[in-house]
Amino acid sequence: MSYSGEDPSGKPVVVLNKFGRPAPATDLTPEQRERILRQLSVPIEALPQPLFWTAPFVSPPLPDRVAGSLNAAQWRVNRPLNSDEADACALAVAQATRTRGWGVPVWLAATTFFVNRGKHSFQFPFWQPQGVNFNAYAFPHPKKPFLQGLSAVRAWHATRFAAYATILYYFTVPFFGAWGELTASVRWATDARLKQYHEEILKLEGQRKRERSSGLPSARTTPPAQQQQQRDGADTASYDWPSAADMQQQEQQQQPQQPAQPSRQRHQPPSWSQQPQSQSRTKDDDDSFLFDDASPVAPTERKPQPATPSSGTTTWEQLRSRAKTGGNTWAKEDSDGGRPQRGESYTYSESDQEKNYAKEQAQREFDAMLERERSGKGDGNKRW
Repeated sequence: MSYSGEDPSGKPVVVLNKFGRPAPATDLTPEQRERILRQLSVPIEALPQPLFWTAPFVSPPLPDRVAGSLNAAQWRVNRPLNSDEADACALAVAQATRTRGWGVPVWLAATTFFVNRGKHSFQFPFWQPQGVNFNAYAFPHPKKPFLQGLSAVRAWHATRFAAYATILYYFTVPFFGAWGELTASVRWATDARLKQYHEEILKLEGQRKRERSSGLPSARTTPPAQQQQQRDGADTASYDWPSAADMQQQEQQQQPQQPAQPSRQRHQPPSWSQQPQSQSRTKDDDDSFLFDDASPVAPTERKPQPATPSSGTTTWEQLRSRAKTGGNTWAKEDSDGGRPQRGESYTYSESDQEKNYAKEQAQREFDAMLERERSGKGDGNKRW
């Protein structure tokens, strides 16, 4: 709990809970209660006391009720109450407590009355037992009695008392409680000593409405300690969000490194190796459609062809340029095919060289035949 406001001795008066609201009467310690009651100009015993037969049923006691009401009243105006205002508030609470205390005695009296009125016929609320299924000397049923004789009669009357008490409670105790609150509200609103208090309440309520309409938070509804925690939490949370530069740097670090190119790319012409590795081949550069089941070279053994710019040239022009430059490429690969490259752990045997040469020779013949077909020099009656 925290405190707000000071009494003439310099000690805080208002007791707040952890939510910044005034603490109820049941949460006040004896020291806090005595400090709040010092605002009264009359002792607590001079106020109207509950009737002696209702005192056992009043909870919490009158001093705690008065202290809790004074604590909430001065919290509403955000200042300590003067002696006149405190006396008027205490008088209204005492009158309401006295009226509320009548609820339990009236409830018990009404219950006893109705139980005694129907004790000879064992009447229940809204039900009169009769017939062969009821026997006053057998409880709860004549065929399967749990109690018999005088014990059964007492059990029936105890059950009747519980039934009447349950129903009459909701017609007596809440009624007197509401009546006590009504009388306290009337006294609170009509007491001349609380005129200035009501004016300040109206002024503060208007100010709070303007703050809510403008979106400004009310500093009074939150305790200082909680406001500081909220500010600290907001300052800390502002560093949890990365900036745009940090996010871009993080994305660059998460990108996988470019894998190393296979060693067979060293056999390609210089014009092909000088192009960026990240350049992707377009659909026009893909010559996989040129090879079918009749091709003498398996798809896994085909050599990658150098990519040429597609802007300004057609697909047939690109194929013709590849056919013209194919001889140099194959010649260079033939000259380097028998020598192991640096970093390679395998060697070519004579049989491997012959197989590679045969495959390359067949591929060159197939490319030449395909070029003749495109230029119109091939056999016109040949079908694929």
